[in-house]
Amino acid sequence: MLKFFKRKRLVDQGLACKKTRRTHKTSDFFRSLESNWSIQLIVLAAFLGGLAFLIFTGDSPETLKRFLICVLIASAAIFHFWVNDPIILRRNSRLLLSLFIQFCQLGLIKIIYLETQRGVLS
Repeated sequence: MLKFFKRKRLVDQGLACKKTRRTHKTSDFFRSLESNWSIQLIVLAAFLGGLAFLIFTGDSPETLKRFLICVLIASAAIFHFWVNDPIILRRNSRLLLSLFIQFCQLGLIKIIYLETQRGVLS
């Protein structure tokens, strides 16, 4: 409350602006979630699980072979993050966002592929 009166006096004298910026205080819990390695492993496992779901939903032969290829592609993507932009691997929110975007792109590709297969065979 004392800061409020000091600020009001400075504004009245014309030495401070009337508007102030809001400060966002994050709790220790959210800061620990942002950089926790176990959360990072959970995000990576969820991404690989999503890839497995996309691969095993189709009627294609050799799904295990295709899954191994996708695991290699996912590991190449993680290596790419590690080499070119390590900030993504330091912050779990950025990792989740980038992997979610990649998963959505792969999901759209899968939908387009299944629709074209249905159109060709009909």
